[in-house]
Amino acid sequence: MMRKWLGGCFGLAVLLIASSAAAEDLTECRRGYQALITNQLDLAIASYGRCIETGNLTQQRRAFAHYRRALAHARKTDLEPAIADMDQALRLSPDDPTFLLARGVFHQGNLAYDRAIADLTRTLRLAPKSVRAYYHRGLAYHGAGQIDNAIADYDQALRLGPKLADVYSARGLAYAQKGMTEKANADFDHALRLDPNNITAQTIRGKAHRQQGSYALAIVSFTQILRRDPQNTAALYNRGLAYAESGEHDKAIADYTETLRLRPNDAEVYYSRAVALVVIGQTDRALADYDQAIRLAPKNAKAYAGRAAILVLLVQYDRAIADCNRAIEIDPNNAEAYTNRGKAYRGKGQHKLAIADYTQAIRLNPKGAEAYFERGLAYAWMNGSEEAERDLDRSIALATPDQPRISVAMACGYLALYGRATLAVRYCRVAIRTDRATYLVDAYAFALWQQGDRDAAREELQKAHQAAPDEEGYAPDKRLAQYKTLLAQGLLDAHGYPTGGADGAVGPKTEAAVRAFQKDNGLEVDGKVTDELLKALKDTRPSQPI
Repeated sequence: MMRKWLGGCFGLAVLLIASSAAAEDLTECRRGYQALITNQLDLAIASYGRCIETGNLTQQRRAFAHYRRALAHARKTDLEPAIADMDQALRLSPDDPTFLLARGVFHQGNLAYDRAIADLTRTLRLAPKSVRAYYHRGLAYHGAGQIDNAIADYDQALRLGPKLADVYSARGLAYAQKGMTEKANADFDHALRLDPNNITAQTIRGKAHRQQGSYALAIVSFTQILRRDPQNTAALYNRGLAYAESGEHDKAIADYTETLRLRPNDAEVYYSRAVALVVIGQTDRALADYDQAIRLAPKNAKAYAGRAAILVLLVQYDRAIADCNRAIEIDPNNAEAYTNRGKAYRGKGQHKLAIADYTQAIRLNPKGAEAYFERGLAYAWMNGSEEAERDLDRSIALATPDQPRISVAMACGYLALYGRATLAVRYCRVAIRTDRATYLVDAYAFALWQQGDRDAAREELQKAHQAAPDEEGYAPDKRLAQYKTLLAQGLLDAHGYPTGGADGAVGPKTEAAVRAFQKDNGLEVDGKVTDELLKALKDTRPSQPI
């Protein structure tokens, strides 16, 4: 998996494009330049701001003032204002290759790869022998997943500048992603021969280990770098990614947190920490991190799609749909955004719209287990049993160990709550052959109860209760008495009336959901779970396969 692997290269890029021109004649511009070259970035930004506001600059000087203020913003990793300044510089001097190169690199760092490629291509038309433009366009192609184009640009950069260790390292990573291990290792070795102490080369080699799934080797590589340079944020961040990919999410979060202490305006690190926090169930912290990632990089489609997933969990379906719409607007090929919008439509009871989104997600990512699983459940609700089985079986075959919610057991539970007892029984029987966990036996008994086999349901619950007598909630008589409410909750949720979770107890949220359904369907509004309510819930389900 590739996240912001070029993060280490981006900091270098800002240094590569820094101007070596003489200090400005005007006092504020001169002060800004001196602050920039001594890395007093806030002073540089303020001084260039005053310089620009005087209105006494020539057009070219004004353009350079915007350019140098952009460099200061970029070194602070504040890329949005950096890009805004470069927009101004290019309005004043539209064919300046230095300005185009700078804006292209900033777009690259902001993950706007298409825009980066466009700017860097224009740079090369104006300066066809620019090693930096080929290198950074290669990085942009690389980030966009266009690996062959990236390698072609790295090749051209090395023809023009054959002693650039960082370019060999970047090409080595591209080769590693294509599975060309021998060529990758040759490039890494060449980079380190050119510069044995090149931490960037060592970092990218560690990233290659990650790409190859050798997470332990990657962690060792990054740890060695951090022993030499404890504040190396590229190594910290990438070690965090390696920890996350190996399932050590607490360690990943610790590395992301330290990275953010050193690099507080990095949207991608906030995004990665949010992903890890979701895995360990800290959704409130994850939501805050997604908010921060979006504030820092408003055009990061992944962050909108990730935040939408949490909003679905929080039953904020309209907000989730809005976030997915924004993600799709930014990146029409974002499969996660379609999947999460499908979940939000499902929560609103709009299953046909959900199926359309899951189908698009599958077109974009045919190996996406989650979209198949969700579409299978939607088909089950819409009474398409064959389609449901096909999709659920496909999702289970594709699921990886880090996707525990996609399993035979989860299909058993969801189908039972949807009132599709025949399908539920099939998956539950498969699940309990190898796992007699109480919750699974309960789901199986629930499905049997829906089929009218109360004695078989009681027998299954009795076995489970004898195996785990401390779990009083599953005592047969008590649990059987809850099944009517449990089924009502499952059906209400599927109809788009949120109950706050199916637990078999009528709490305030369930009562509110019952009242809303009763009102919308011409029933007596009393908030009670009755046989009349269950009949209405079942009768208003889709009866014909879609």
